[in-house]
Amino acid sequence: MKEETKMGFAENLQFLRQKKGYTQEQIAEQLQVSRQSVSKWESGGSFPEMDKLLQLSEMFQCGMDVLVQGDARNSYVEEHDEYEKHMNEYSRAISFGVGLLLLGVAVYELLAGVYTAEKICDMLFMFFVVGAVLIFVVQGLKHSEFARRYPMVGNVYTEKEIESFHKRYITMCAVGIGLIFCGFILELGMDGVALPPQLNEDAVHGVFMLFIAASISILVYAGLQKKKYSIYEYNSENASSPEKKKIGKLCGTIMMAAVLIYMLGGFWADGWGTLWVVFPAGGILCGIVSILLNKRKLGRTYLKDRVFMLCRAEKARPFVVYL
Repeated sequence: MKEETKMGFAENLQFLRQKKGYTQEQIAEQLQVSRQSVSKWESGGSFPEMDKLLQLSEMFQCGMDVLVQGDARNSYVEEHDEYEKHMNEYSRAISFGVGLLLLGVAVYELLAGVYTAEKICDMLFMFFVVGAVLIFVVQGLKHSEFARRYPMVGNVYTEKEIESFHKRYITMCAVGIGLIFCGFILELGMDGVALPPQLNEDAVHGVFMLFIAASISILVYAGLQKKKYSIYEYNSENASSPEKKKIGKLCGTIMMAAVLIYMLGGFWADGWGTLWVVFPAGGILCGIVSILLNKRKLGRTYLKDRVFMLCRAEKARPFVVYL
């Protein structure tokens, strides 16, 4: 029985090392052991000590029960498929919801630009708002359920996959920012231009908001996809802490305030074309809040990760005691 468990660990270690793209020398350097020791672990000739097991679990971001007693291949495939499917759906849905909300503003402005009755504009805009809110609620619940089922996932992406995405990420950011500039150019270029009698300046604002809706949707999608590849960040978010709960509440309050300012300013001061800046400003403010609150716990991060791994290794306790 002992030999079977060791061979399981040896195969898991070799599989995870290759998926991560590490050489035996790199593993040895990070663990401060000899390359021969890593080679013996992978061949089943010896077994690492408990502290090295913890370091390996952290390095490959997998539970110790999977590393020692499980099948890393099956775990990797299941987590990769489920995580990839969920995060892609989540990214598309949230970015679509944001775009839908801004599209509602564009439609409102376009209809106002052709002298449509204000009540009709308001009614149609609220349909867009309701649709966006429902998307956020449903996807938020789905994401919470997924995080409950998979509170921690392994390193499901290779370095080549991450590098390939980074190139796409740069392109998406460039397109999103470019659309914003195009909208500004259009807005400035149409300033003072005589419009046909059936149109007013609200129509120009509506076209500008179409550019903004497209650009913000692309940037949100790019950001969520980038977050998808940050496995450590996903695992860290699911390790509940008072700081994270406080950050979540404060950031939620900030973004709700941004929505409120945008809505009130748009209806009362006709600021649809300028007040959209409250959303990136709110995001920046959330980042500042997160940095300030996380600063107090930076010294405890490593210890918390080790404790979390020990909790995940509960199933492996009989084997550890046996060793």
